[in-house]
Amino acid sequence: MTSRENKIHVPSDAGDIHTFVEDIIPYFIDKAFVYIDIGAHHGDVFAEFCASRLRLREAHLIEPNPDAFAVLKRKHEGNHNVRYLHFHNLAVGLEAGELAFRKEGGRTRVIEPAGPDFGEDPSGALFNASAMTLDAFAGRYDIKHVSLLKVDVEGFELEVLKGAEQLLSSSGIDMVYIEAGIDPNNNQQTYYRLIEDELNNFDYNIFRIYDQVHETFKDKPILRRVNLAFISKSFAIDNPARATKRRHRNRVVTRALKEEISAKNDELTMLTTENEELRRRLNESEQRFTDDVSRLSKSLAAFNGAMAPVKSDVPGPLPVEQTAAKVLEILDRHADEVARLEEALTRERSKMQTVREKRKELRRKLTVLRSSRKTLLEENVRLSKRLAAITSTRAWRLGSVLFGGHRIRRLTGPDRVISEQVSLAGGGESATQSTVSRSRKVGKRPRSNTTPTEAG
Repeated sequence: MTSRENKIHVPSDAGDIHTFVEDIIPYFIDKAFVYIDIGAHHGDVFAEFCASRLRLREAHLIEPNPDAFAVLKRKHEGNHNVRYLHFHNLAVGLEAGELAFRKEGGRTRVIEPAGPDFGEDPSGALFNASAMTLDAFAGRYDIKHVSLLKVDVEGFELEVLKGAEQLLSSSGIDMVYIEAGIDPNNNQQTYYRLIEDELNNFDYNIFRIYDQVHETFKDKPILRRVNLAFISKSFAIDNPARATKRRHRNRVVTRALKEEISAKNDELTMLTTENEELRRRLNESEQRFTDDVSRLSKSLAAFNGAMAPVKSDVPGPLPVEQTAAKVLEILDRHADEVARLEEALTRERSKMQTVREKRKELRRKLTVLRSSRKTLLEENVRLSKRLAAITSTRAWRLGSVLFGGHRIRRLTGPDRVISEQVSLAGGGESATQSTVSRSRKVGKRPRSNTTPTEAG
C-alpha cells in the first residue's frame, strides 16, 4: 500500500523480500500456496513470489487506492504463474463499512470515518473505500486456509489483525509478513510490540526480521521500521526447522541429479545417433572396398583374356623385360588402389573404436549416477521415516519448548519434571532451583536442564 522510501540497511544480514521468499521455500515447496496481500500497491511483493519456485495456487491482491489498483491490475492481470488470481479494490479493517483515505505521494493512509460531504475535495487526494474484515473476506471467497498473509497498510495493521480473529485463532494462517514501526512515536507504522502482543494471543511467534530501515529523513542511525515474519505454533511444530531444511536439500540434490541424468541421456542419445551414422558410413566403405576388389578382379581377368590371343600369335614367348614391365604396372596400380582402400578402412575402424570407448565411459558414468540416485532415495526414505517418528512422538517428547521467546511446560509422566531454561530474561538459576525443589519433593534425583527445542 506504499512505495518504499530510500533504504539504508543495517550492516548485519537484515534481508529483504527476496531473502524472505528463499527462507520459506523449504516449508512450502511441495504445498499449494494460498497468498493474501493486503495493501498490494503495484504488486512488487507479489512479483517476487511469482518469480520463485513456489507453486502459487491462489492469490488475492487487495488495494483500496483506485490509482494504485489500476496499475496493479494492468501489471499482473493475465499472470500465468498463479492458478487463481483475484484483484479487489477495497479495504480491510476491524469492521464492515466505509473508510476514508488520503493519498500521500506513493502512500495511502486511513484518516477518519467518511462524512457526508467528504467528496468535496478539490485536490482529489481524499477518497472513500468500502471495507470488510478479513474473516468476512475469507468467508465470501471460501478460503479455508492461508499459507501467507502479507500486510502493509501504513499504521492500520492492528485493525486488520483484529478483524482476522477467526482465522488466527484456528491457525488458519501459516505465516504473517507485516510492516511494523520500531519508534513508538512513529505514526506511519504500527509499533511492533503492539503487533507482537496481538499475534502472541493466537500463538504466533516471530520467525525472522527483514527489511530493516533507518531514519533516513532525520539522518540518524536509528532503526525506523522493519518487516516482521510471524509463524503459527502448529505450523512450526509440524515443520521442524532442521528436518525441513534437510529434506529440502535432499530434494534439491535429487533434482540436480535428475537433470544431470537427463543431460547424460540426451548426450548418450546423440552419441548413439552418431554411432549409427558412423556404422552406416563404415558399411558403405566396406561395400565400396568389396566392389573395388571385385572390379579389379574382373579387370585382371579381362587383361589375361586379352593377352591370351597375343601370346598365341607371337612366335615364341614375349621378351621377358616387356612382360615384366606390364605385369609390374598392373600390380602397382592395383596395389595403390588397395592401399587407398585399406587406409580409408583403417580410419573408419579408428573412429568406430573411439565411439565404442565413449559409449563405455558414458555407461560407467550412468552406473555411478544411478548408484548415487539410489543412495539419495534411500536417505530420503530414512529421513522421512525419522520425521514421521518425530511427529508421532512429539506429544510426549515436548517437555519445555522454547518457542519464539516463550516457555511451554508439559510433564512427561506423573513422577517426572523436566525444566527448561529460557534465555530471554536470565532466569536460568531460578528455573534450575525450581527443578531441584520439585524433584526432591517426589524423592528423585534432580535432572539437568535440557536444551530448549529449536524453533522453526
